[in-house]
Amino acid sequence: MAETTAIHPNATPVDDGAPIECPVARWYYKRMGLMFMMLFAMGCWFLYDATIGYPAKKEIWDQYTEITGYDLKLVRELKGAEELPKSGVYLAIIGKTADGRHYRVFDGKGEMKLDLAGESEAAKKMAITKLDKVLEAKWAEADTLAADEKQEILSALSPVINFNVKGAQKDSDGMEKWRALAKEKGWEQEPEEYTDSKIKTQWEFTIGMFVLSLIVVVVFLLNKGKVLKADSEAFYQPDGSRVTFASVYRIDRRKWDHKGLAYAMYRTGGEGRSRKATIDDLKFLGADRILTRLLNNFEGELIDRVPDEEEDEQAVAEEEKVADSKADVTQEEEVSAGEGDLPKS
Repeated sequence: MAETTAIHPNATPVDDGAPIECPVARWYYKRMGLMFMMLFAMGCWFLYDATIGYPAKKEIWDQYTEITGYDLKLVRELKGAEELPKSGVYLAIIGKTADGRHYRVFDGKGEMKLDLAGESEAAKKMAITKLDKVLEAKWAEADTLAADEKQEILSALSPVINFNVKGAQKDSDGMEKWRALAKEKGWEQEPEEYTDSKIKTQWEFTIGMFVLSLIVVVVFLLNKGKVLKADSEAFYQPDGSRVTFASVYRIDRRKWDHKGLAYAMYRTGGEGRSRKATIDDLKFLGADRILTRLLNNFEGELIDRVPDEEEDEQAVAEEEKVADSKADVTQEEEVSAGEGDLPKS
């Protein structure tokens, strides 16, 4: 009677050395596609804001500042007056510096009509003194001032503004006119400030998103059709370079369980400069079979531990350099020993 051998259903199949081909996984293309769509959609969003959304909001802001008169900006913790804004339209700025408060006013044409730190003239001194009393009660809430509180501060500053701008200050009932217009148009009573610089920022984001989208497309095309292969003696990287199993002296698979990445350190022909080949099981479908074949034909250092989260990657790189140096020294000693065994002439 002929003998038969039972094969356990969970046994690892014997590697017969047949060629292995691992194409790029479909999920990788899906991920690249989703990334492209996300970046392209964000680019379109920023493009809409740059061409339609923000210009429309800026128009509302321009009408608001034109009707209500001067906008107020309170700036705290300044090292000096040089940190104050240097441009504006219908803008009154009050900043705190080490020497006290600094006042700067721009009219409707954007010309600086007031740049005051002292109180030399009587008219200015009286207005600033009155303004200081108003500010003392409101300065702590400078970032959350309501429209009527801003108007109260501007009213206190108006003698100084009128003294320098010569009547450029708008009517005192400007806020009432604005509230009526905003209600009629369905606009916010206190619109957010939109300027040309904000529109410029949207254009920068637009260009950035479209450039990133283009990079994703290029990466997609560069990886299309790439294959990770192996035969009985070596594996072949996507660029076609051949890595023999015998030339591999170290395998690092610390990232295999979480990221599907393993690194094979090798020297072509067992000599020369150390190189690194990557086996990516998430990107290439079935790459685990190539790693298994490499391990079955491998005699060297296997790094297979999970590093601590706080471990410094630079320390790991230093360990690899030290190991490479030791390997080079050992190789040189073996060559020297071989030369010493040669007979003398």
